[in-house]
Amino acid sequence: MKSTILKLRNLVGCLFCLLIFMNQQVFSQNARLTIDASQVLKKISPLMYGSCIEDVNHEIYGGLYDQKIFGESFEEPSPGINFEGFSEYEGSWNLQDSTVSVQTWPGAKLVSISPVFSDGSAEVNLKFTDTSGDNAGFIFHVSTSGNGADNFNGYELSLLHNGTVLRLGKHQHNYALLKEVPVTFTPGNWTNLKVKMLGARILVYVNKAASPALDYTDTSNPILNGTVGLRTWNSNVLFKNLIIDTPNDTLADVFKISRASYVSSQWDVISSV
Repeated sequence: MKSTILKLRNLVGCLFCLLIFMNQQVFSQNARLTIDASQVLKKISPLMYGSCIEDVNHEIYGGLYDQKIFGESFEEPSPGINFEGFSEYEGSWNLQDSTVSVQTWPGAKLVSISPVFSDGSAEVNLKFTDTSGDNAGFIFHVSTSGNGADNFNGYELSLLHNGTVLRLGKHQHNYALLKEVPVTFTPGNWTNLKVKMLGARILVYVNKAASPALDYTDTSNPILNGTVGLRTWNSNVLFKNLIIDTPNDTLADVFKISRASYVSSQWDVISSV
């Protein structure tokens, strides 16, 4: 008898839960929310307002809290170095033991101020220093440079970080891919990249090969003169042994520091003689 009563209670409980579930389903299917924007029921006081403040840059320190000294810990990054005979356009460029390093940046450039030449050649050794990245290499026949990935006129010669692609592009304050060819190199090893400029013809050699990996003649408004430079696109890279060969001269060991500052970028270095 007791067992029968328990079973009956369980049955009633199940039926009750089923009815609740069915009612919820019907209610959820028939639910409707109507908004009449023309009928204003309540008004918000004009004295009610909200505000938000976040400690970003100097919004608090130097804003509400008027701090007069910034960089008091001397731990902020230094502004880095200036290269003699080169202009830096974005990125963090450094020099140690004749080797130039640059941290990943979308289109950072280190451009030589001189010589400006037409026919000639330039070569450099480069090495990717991270397990991931995009590309890096040369820019040549460069002029009218500025900050910004495509803010210059000239050609871009880049090796892709995957070790299988050599790419030639053209910048006229924009970017156009001219040619892409397969190559083989090891990103973590030094790779020699050389370009020869003969009028509108461009020949590119990888690791001092006898034959060019890429041979291209620009027949559409070619850029026939300018300087050379280094460039990275979202890659940590090392460069060394830049050699520029023109009809008038051959330049080697061209990387030199004209000014270096290793203190916080919030401070100015004052030197006296």
